[in-house]
Formats: sequence, C-alpha cells, structure tokens
Amino acid sequence: MVGAAPGTVNLFAAVDVTPGFTQDVTFTVSDTGSLPGALTSSLIMTGTDGTCTEPEYVAEGVAANACAAAGSLPEQMTVAVVAGPAGPANAVALSAFVTSGLPLPGTLAAGATATYTLRFALPDLAGIVDNKVQGDTIAITSTFNLLQA
Repeated sequence: MVGAAPGTVNLFAAVDVTPGFTQDVTFTVSDTGSLPGALTSSLIMTGTDGTCTEPEYVAEGVAANACAAAGSLPEQMTVAVVAGPAGPANAVALSAFVTSGLPLPGTLAAGATATYTLRFALPDLAGIVDNKVQGDTIAITSTFNLLQA
C-alpha cells in the first residue's frame, strides 16, 4: 500500500514553476500482508510545453512557436532523496531520476514500512536567464508492486 491507495501514486505535478522553486513530497510504502515481499517501482513522467512564448523559443533557439513539445523541465528540474530506506541521495536531473528509478529497500518484511521524502527543485542559476521552462508542465507517477518473497 502506498499512502492511502495501493498501487499507483501521483508523486509530483508542477505548472509554471520559477527558478528557486522547491517542494518536498513524503510518502510511505507498506507491506500490509502477512508475508515479506520484494518491492519494485516504475516511474512515469509526462510533460508538455504549455505555452511557447517569445523568451522561450529564443532561449531554445527555435522558430516562433516551435518550442520543445515535451517541455524542458525534465532536464532542468532536479530531485533528491532527502530521506529513504537507502539513505539520502544527491540531487539529479528529473529525467535521470526517472530513468534510474527510486532507490528501493529490496524486501519489506510483513507489516514493515518504507518512508521516502523527495525534494523537487528548479535551481536558480545565478546570473543566467533561462526561459526554456516557461509554461512547461510536468507530472510523475509511480506504480509500486510487492511480490511475495
């Protein structure tokens, strides 16, 4: 069980974030059964370029209204594991995090829980005006499975 519903959980969603944005998300995975289980997870990220303003297409170096269809947030946002069963982990690009996956505890004992705190951020790159993420949206979901060990 994850949070209040077993299976799939919405981990994060953002629209129109600005440089310097951070948000912590905490969730718990539980083995509510009577047997231990091996925990697996798959992350799915969806994103769009909600708008394509002049500062954005100039920053991306493309023709008017030809901004990156999936947006640029996956490369510029970061996620760090602030707390989790495997301990903290340094921030990485959101796209890399989705590819590498959530660090899992392996087997959960019957009745055991694993709590995570993830920090999503859009770093403020001092001295750099970066308009590539204007109007972009992003959402990340995770499907958790617990297989009897």
